[in-house]
Amino acid sequence: FGLYSTLSLCMQTKGGVACVCALLLALISDADALVVTPNFAPARSRFMDVSRMGHISRSKRAVRQCASPLRATKEGGKAPSRPIIVWDVMSTLVYDPFFVEVPKFLGMKSVNELYPIKDGEAWLAFERGEICEGELLRDFFLDRREWDGKGMVQMLGEEYRWLPGVEDMVRSLSEQGYEMHILSNYPVWWSTIEEKLRLSRYMQWSFVSCQEGMRKPDARIYQLVADRLAVPPSSIIFVDDSPSNVDAAVAMGWKGCVFEGVERLQSDLLECGVQV
Repeated sequence: FGLYSTLSLCMQTKGGVACVCALLLALISDADALVVTPNFAPARSRFMDVSRMGHISRSKRAVRQCASPLRATKEGGKAPSRPIIVWDVMSTLVYDPFFVEVPKFLGMKSVNELYPIKDGEAWLAFERGEICEGELLRDFFLDRREWDGKGMVQMLGEEYRWLPGVEDMVRSLSEQGYEMHILSNYPVWWSTIEEKLRLSRYMQWSFVSCQEGMRKPDARIYQLVADRLAVPPSSIIFVDDSPSNVDAAVAMGWKGCVFEGVERLQSDLLECGVQV
């Protein structure tokens, strides 16, 4: 029967009005079930590609929340069989020349002489990828003085080096099969570090502030990492020399270790179930 014929037949029967009302209510319920909200979220690449660079191979206690077991959550999906380790770079894996060599290059006795005359906002914008190297060097000083910015950049490249004992540690973790990624507040000069030290032999340059447009300890960067890795936050161990960055990660459900040297980190990772 068509809808009109069905309604007419109902009206001719005893209790026809009640029959019609019941039929209309059923039709309305079925219509609600047919409403569908499409999901048009665009796909994007998960991690940064370093192939263009010509080579790829791959106190409070320092430990934050390492005792809880790995578990699946609605947000992250299924937990991996072993934790994923996410690393900061500067002053965690790699020596940072800013605090000693840069003041020396500028003829200053300490970095404390530099802070009051440096444009801190320009540096933060450079790390977020909002300005280029030339703009950073132009705006490096508050008084916009002329200076040898290119010479400083060259000096930085010469000073990058692994911190003592760190490469042996990450090599051991890589050989054991641990998945490892970088989460770094750093500008385009990350590529100079990669060219010299080849961190990609052990981990992926997955999350760098100049590529993502945000910096630690912004909660959004930690959420982005967990979303792209597609694992529960509790499956991620974060290692950083900054307690505030680690605390921000822990607030998002990660486990965290404040880097205070290789021996301490080995002990802290062991508390998280990771044997180096």
